[in-house]
Amino acid sequence: MQGPAQLSGRATSGAAPSGAGSVPVADVAVVASDVLGRPAGTTRTGADGRWRLDGLAPGRYLVVAVVPAAYRPAEGIDPWLGGPTWTAVLGIVDVASDPIDLVDLRLVPR
Repeated sequence: MQGPAQLSGRATSGAAPSGAGSVPVADVAVVASDVLGRPAGTTRTGADGRWRLDGLAPGRYLVVAVVPAAYRPAEGIDPWLGGPTWTAVLGIVDVASDPIDLVDLRLVPR
C-alpha cells in the first residue's frame, strides 16, 4: 500500500528561463483537485515563493495557482480577464508516494 504523496513548487517574478534574477512571489494560492473536481489540498506560497501540499492520496490531480492580478505569465498567453485574480494551471499530475516538485510558475508584474 502506498503512503500519502507530496506536491511542491514555487512562484517567482522576473526570472529568466535559467532562473537568474528571480524574486519569490508570496501569497499565491495553490489548489489540487481530484478527477471529480473536489479540492484535495490548498496552500499558499510563503515568503520564499515555495508551496507544498502534503498528505495527498495517490491519484491524479489538477493543480492550479490563483494568481494576483498584479502579475501576468512571463511567457505565453495572458489569461487575465479582469478582476482581482486569475488561474494558472500548473499541471495534471499523477502522484504516488514519492514527492513531486512541479515546474515553477514564472510571473512578471503588470
